[in-house]
Order: sequence, then structure tokens, then C-alpha cells
Amino acid sequence: MTRSRKPAKGRKPALTPKLKKLALLLPAVAEGTMTKKAAMLQAGYSESSSNQQSSAIGAIRNNTVMQEALRKAGVTEEAIAQGVKEGMEATRLFSANFELHEAPDFHARHAFVKTGAELLDAFPSKHIDATVTNLVGYNELDAAPKATSPEDARKIAEKQNE
Repeated sequence: MTRSRKPAKGRKPALTPKLKKLALLLPAVAEGTMTKKAAMLQAGYSESSSNQQSSAIGAIRNNTVMQEALRKAGVTEEAIAQGVKEGMEATRLFSANFELHEAPDFHARHAFVKTGAELLDAFPSKHIDATVTNLVGYNELDAAPKATSPEDARKIAEKQNE
């Protein structure tokens, strides 16, 4: 029985050629120009593996249609920012001794602070960042050629196949 060697402490294991190809295709998946399954197949995984592994990669959302609809409705980044800022100052009314009083709504404020932090990308992505980080070391990812379109991704993957 062959045992795989563990990498030295503090080092990531070397990537397989398939994982390198897949890492190069993930930006096209994130943009929505390629499905996870198609990326897996193009990287060299079998049909059954691509079904299983594409679900393990996690949900990489493509929300282009929703973005277009919001922009047509007049929702802009400035309007969202203003709404978040106002929400961070939310108050609520309550009655005490037959009088209305205003107090900070900490629950609502927390929700708006969290939303603002997410919009500022203050939290690491739970899906794609974790997947890429686990598949690829940062140095390898920075050194890898970047695909700006699905065609670029295919050309890079073909070069990796050679």
C-alpha cells in the first residue's frame, strides 16, 4: 500500500495538475460564465467526480440578473450605503408610564453593521475564498496566470495540459 507523504509542518501539499487547472478556472465559475461541473470536467475530472466535487466546492453565486434588475430600479451603491448608515442609527419607540420614549434599537443596528461589514468585504468569504485557499497556496495563486474570460481560462487550461 502506498502512503502519501505529509508536507513539512507549515507547508501546503503540492497541487495535483487537476487541482491547478481547476484553480485557474474558478474565477470563470465565480463570474458565472462557467458552471462548477464544466470547470471540473475541463480540469480533467470524471463525470461522477465532477458531480460529487462540484457540490463540495460550495455555492458560488451568479447574481448578474438580480444586479441588473436592481440597477434598473434605481438601486445604487450610494443608496445602499446611505441605507446602511441610517440603519446603524436605528431607534425604536416604547411606552412607559403612558409616555412614548425613543431608544436605540441595538438589534437593528447590529444587523446593519453586519451588512455594512459584509459589503465592505470585512469578512472572508465562506465559500470561494476557503476553497481556493485550501486548493492553492497564496504564492501559487499569485504566480498563476489570470483568466479574464472563459476563453482565456480554456487557453490557460490547455497550456497546463501540455
